[in-house]
Amino acid sequence: MTLPFGTVCPEGPAEEGKAAMFGWTYHDGSGEELGSSQRFSDAEAAEEWMGTCWQDLLANGVEEVVLHDHARGAQMYRMGLGAE
Repeated sequence: MTLPFGTVCPEGPAEEGKAAMFGWTYHDGSGEELGSSQRFSDAEAAEEWMGTCWQDLLANGVEEVVLHDHARGAQMYRMGLGAE
Protein backbone atom coordinates (compact mmCIF):
# COMPACT_ATOMS: atom_id res chain seq x y z
CA MET A 1 0.00 0.00 0.00
CA THR A 2 1.35 3.42 -0.92
CA LEU A 3 -0.06 6.64 0.50
CA PRO A 4 0.40 9.43 -2.02
CA PHE A 5 1.14 12.92 -0.79
CA GLY A 6 -1.92 14.56 0.75
CA THR A 7 -4.04 11.39 0.80
CA VAL A 8 -4.51 11.04 4.54
CA CYS A 9 -4.19 14.48 6.12
CA PRO A 10 -4.80 17.90 4.65
CA GLU A 11 -1.87 20.10 3.80
CA GLY A 12 -0.65 22.46 6.47
CA PRO A 13 -0.82 26.21 5.98
CA ALA A 14 1.40 27.67 3.28
CA GLU A 15 4.11 29.91 4.65
CA GLU A 16 4.78 32.59 2.08
CA GLY A 17 8.39 33.51 1.52
CA LYS A 18 9.84 30.61 3.51
CA ALA A 19 11.76 27.70 2.04
CA ALA A 20 10.09 24.32 2.65
CA MET A 21 12.93 22.22 4.05
CA PHE A 22 11.35 19.68 6.43
CA GLY A 23 9.08 16.75 5.65
CA TRP A 24 7.94 13.34 6.86
CA THR A 25 8.19 9.95 5.22
CA TYR A 26 5.66 7.27 6.21
CA HIS A 27 6.70 3.66 6.89
CA ASP A 28 4.93 0.39 7.60
CA GLY A 29 5.96 -2.07 10.30
CA SER A 30 8.66 -3.63 8.12
CA GLY A 31 10.24 -0.24 7.41
CA GLU A 32 8.98 0.00 3.82
CA GLU A 33 8.29 3.59 2.77
CA LEU A 34 4.60 4.21 2.05
CA GLY A 35 4.61 7.89 1.13
CA SER A 36 5.53 11.35 2.31
CA SER A 37 4.06 14.57 3.60
CA GLN A 38 4.22 18.01 2.15
CA ARG A 39 7.31 20.02 3.10
CA PHE A 40 7.35 22.59 5.89
CA SER A 41 9.47 25.67 6.54
CA ASP A 42 10.71 24.45 9.93
CA ALA A 43 10.74 21.37 12.12
CA GLU A 44 8.21 22.88 14.53
CA ALA A 45 5.61 23.30 11.75
CA ALA A 46 6.22 19.71 10.61
CA GLU A 47 5.84 18.41 14.16
CA GLU A 48 2.67 20.44 14.75
CA TRP A 49 1.16 19.00 11.56
CA MET A 50 2.10 15.47 12.64
CA GLY A 51 0.44 16.11 16.01
CA THR A 52 -2.86 16.63 14.22
CA CYS A 53 -2.50 13.82 11.66
CA TRP A 54 -0.79 10.89 13.37
CA GLN A 55 -4.03 9.05 14.20
CA ASP A 56 -5.22 9.19 10.57
CA LEU A 57 -1.84 7.94 9.40
CA LEU A 58 -1.90 5.06 11.91
CA ALA A 59 -5.43 4.12 10.83
CA ASN A 60 -4.13 3.90 7.25
CA GLY A 61 -1.28 1.50 8.00
CA VAL A 62 1.54 3.91 8.80
CA GLU A 63 3.42 2.62 11.84
CA GLU A 64 6.50 4.86 11.83
CA VAL A 65 7.41 8.28 10.47
CA VAL A 66 10.78 9.88 9.81
CA LEU A 67 11.39 13.63 9.89
CA HIS A 68 13.85 14.80 7.23
CA ASP A 69 15.78 18.03 6.87
CA HIS A 70 15.90 18.19 3.07
CA ALA A 71 18.17 21.24 3.00
CA ARG A 72 20.91 19.32 4.82
CA GLY A 73 20.05 15.92 3.37
CA ALA A 74 19.69 14.58 6.91
CA GLN A 75 17.28 12.33 8.76
CA MET A 76 16.40 14.09 12.03
CA TYR A 77 14.60 11.26 13.85
CA ARG A 78 12.30 8.25 13.50
CA MET A 79 9.16 7.90 15.59
CA GLY A 80 6.60 5.13 16.07
CA LEU A 81 2.92 6.04 15.93
CA GLY A 82 1.43 3.07 17.81
CA ALA A 83 1.69 1.97 21.41
CA GLU A 84 5.12 0.60 22.27
